[in-house]
Amino acid sequence: MDATRRTNGSAEKPLWRFVQIDEFKPPSAGLDVHAVRSSVFGVFRGLVRKKQKIASPLDDDQDLHSLSESELDSVVPTPAWADAAGIFHDHLGNWLGKKTATKPVIFFVGPPYGGRTEALDALVARDGFSAVPPPVAETITAGDERWFRRWPKTGVWVMPRLEKCFVRRADGLNLVRELLARAVSGELGQGVIGCDSWAWEFLRHVWPGRPSFTETLQAFGAEDLDTFFQARHDDRPMPRFRLSDSGLHVIASSLEGLNSETASSEFLEQLSAYSRGNIGIAREVWRRSLRLVPERDPKKKRDDNVELDEDGQTVWVTPWDKIERPDLPSEADHTEARTLHALLLHDGLSNHDLASILPGSRADVAETLLFLAEAGLVGEYDEEWRVTPLGYPSVRAFLRLNDYLVDAF
Repeated sequence: MDATRRTNGSAEKPLWRFVQIDEFKPPSAGLDVHAVRSSVFGVFRGLVRKKQKIASPLDDDQDLHSLSESELDSVVPTPAWADAAGIFHDHLGNWLGKKTATKPVIFFVGPPYGGRTEALDALVARDGFSAVPPPVAETITAGDERWFRRWPKTGVWVMPRLEKCFVRRADGLNLVRELLARAVSGELGQGVIGCDSWAWEFLRHVWPGRPSFTETLQAFGAEDLDTFFQARHDDRPMPRFRLSDSGLHVIASSLEGLNSETASSEFLEQLSAYSRGNIGIAREVWRRSLRLVPERDPKKKRDDNVELDEDGQTVWVTPWDKIERPDLPSEADHTEARTLHALLLHDGLSNHDLASILPGSRADVAETLLFLAEAGLVGEYDEEWRVTPLGYPSVRAFLRLNDYLVDAF
């Protein structure tokens, strides 16, 4: 995917933009549909848009079906992390290869599904840096400093997952404290440390250091999402993306030759605000929203391996307030909150490791996980339980409402 986008038809700006952490700006929450509807301006804006609304070409009783995985893969791009890694390399600039006593390491902090690990893995592959895997659980709990003997002796090193270097309990923090102390002192050489935003917020409270050289990926606004969703890896024509209730076009590339009044940027504004500019979250919600008109011949078997490549094909977008998104069950309490918070602090844990840091038996933990999984809020990935990308916005809001320590993203 091309890592740049055009503004006003001329100047190009990078789609991937890296900034210092204190410069991170999530999209305005005021663009969320609930906030807009609660304001007088939102009421006025709604009245104006009613006049512009065009009738959907769909029949009132037209059924739409979800896209298969192969269909989704053909119309929803995968982030080009190699491009992001190249821009991050350029962002680091003269620091690379020029170790200084005041800045021996750079921290790269990002939220779950925001692309931090993918971008750093791509950076390692691109530049041949030494990748440093996290220690095993026994090394962490024992505080075994022999782990540092295997550290790269020369060149730039990259540790993508600092959140896997500690356990939130008394015997699980000594090693990560020692790691951070050695890293910022320059004892480990020149390197880049990636850390999940939830772990970073926690570590700031248990480690006295305050590194100011911390970078992050800037949030994706509505214009960025529009550019990203238009990306194609081949010459196949781009489908038209239209809201199923009004027929308004959602993606700018499908507006060529059409009146601008048939465009709707509101959906992408809502998506950007809801995801807080997190490209991974926005992409999953976007995939969930897409629909197709079923085959006209009901006897014709649908081919789940088909790719959408017909010129002028329309993909229908579910209206924002009708997209099904996981939410916390009404009976969820502090048991579920503790479990979700622990999963976010470590960006995923096995059933065994989760039980080792939570009160209650392993059977209780397993029951809670199944309860949350049934609600679509957690899932098992590579033998670890994680908060799902679709469930993440609801989980973050739930933890914040219950006064848990939340990240800044």
